[in-house]
Amino acid sequence: MNYLILDLEVTGDDPGWHDIVALSAVLCDENWQSISDFSTLIYPSEDDGFKLVAERNPRIDLTELKDAPLPFDALEQFENWIMKSLGYRPDPLEKEEHLSKVVLCGYNFMPTYSFLRIAYLEDNINWHFAPGMLDLYSILHFLSTKKQLSKNGGSLGSIKSIAAMLDVEADTEKPFLLRKPQVTRSCFAAINKRWTVETKS
Repeated sequence: MNYLILDLEVTGDDPGWHDIVALSAVLCDENWQSISDFSTLIYPSEDDGFKLVAERNPRIDLTELKDAPLPFDALEQFENWIMKSLGYRPDPLEKEEHLSKVVLCGYNFMPTYSFLRIAYLEDNINWHFAPGMLDLYSILHFLSTKKQLSKNGGSLGSIKSIAAMLDVEADTEKPFLLRKPQVTRSCFAAINKRWTVETKS
């Protein structure tokens, strides 16, 4: 089993209307150790997509966005990267077998998951990923209510506050699109390590 931590930049909050304009991901092994990372801009299909990106995502370079792949091509590149990172050929039969063992993950993940599922539907791309998902927010909320994780006065707000609560530092050397999935990976790894130690003791 592998974990795939995802983050998206979008032009709005409605996955049935707004566009994904950037996709970033970190592929991990079963112990949450990073195998590889990936990021791409995605050309918006909305007429006012570039305006919305400028308003909502000012860190995205609009010049680079104009040269970005269309959604279908970007998602194909995304899947091919996963397959190659796992050591498999990126052909349809191989994808069906091996992507089914990749669990999608993220922080406050349901909107990201919904955007990605709809993008696959709109471009008629088969969905082969493992059923279900892992949401860091939900896991932390469960652990804190069960008193198995002390919030130390912190709150389950942004991923930045979660990282501080778990003593995880963000890698500021990474491109900005990869910073959130990278720090989310580190948070999952910290929880996994702590949970393993506590359950063995």
